[in-house]
Amino acid sequence: MTYDHVSHAQSPKRPYRGSNPAQVAVENYLLEQLRLGFRPSYLITYHFVSPEETVPKGLGSASCNAHRNTRNTPKCLWNQTSPSNSCSRWQNDHAFCSNHNRHLRNLIRRRHFGVTRLNRPTAERYSMIFFLEHGYGLQLHGHLLLPEPHAPYNSVEALTNEWHGYLYKHSNCLSKVRQPHVIKVTDPVGVLNYLTKEVTANNSVVDFEASIFISGTTG
Repeated sequence: MTYDHVSHAQSPKRPYRGSNPAQVAVENYLLEQLRLGFRPSYLITYHFVSPEETVPKGLGSASCNAHRNTRNTPKCLWNQTSPSNSCSRWQNDHAFCSNHNRHLRNLIRRRHFGVTRLNRPTAERYSMIFFLEHGYGLQLHGHLLLPEPHAPYNSVEALTNEWHGYLYKHSNCLSKVRQPHVIKVTDPVGVLNYLTKEVTANNSVVDFEASIFISGTTG
């Protein structure tokens, strides 16, 4: 179930308390960002390049798990090679995916907010929060809470086109198969509750290195 499939009537009307101390701490930190003035307007869900997308052209599309007869297909053999295994490891590594997020952050700041000097303190209205989670699979994927960008990017349609086009082309890390999904945020507390559902003592989910918080500090 995704956030946009949850009825807003089900979203809490007061701060939600997590099921463990780490979850409570992260939720309180994010709720404080809302109190300080962070106004997320869009939730963007995106996936990184998967090992299957590194298969050279011409090796076919048979799945290694579909049937025993496909285990010796060129694609299946490719999945056992060093490049494919390296991609699989990298896309499950939090630090590696955080590097992807920092690159996406800088592209977004230049393109959608007109920030040309990235080494200067960021205005509070340009704050954005990145998340990394495993979801139903093993590979990490990302979520981004974004405030209103400058025109003409301030719409679900415009941002969807940007992620499918400009950001895909210039980031070199986004999946072409599992394309980004953009929705409008109407319940900030509810979306924060959804995004922190996987928080544990060993997994904060929030990408503190890539995010820009209301104080203007970044990783």
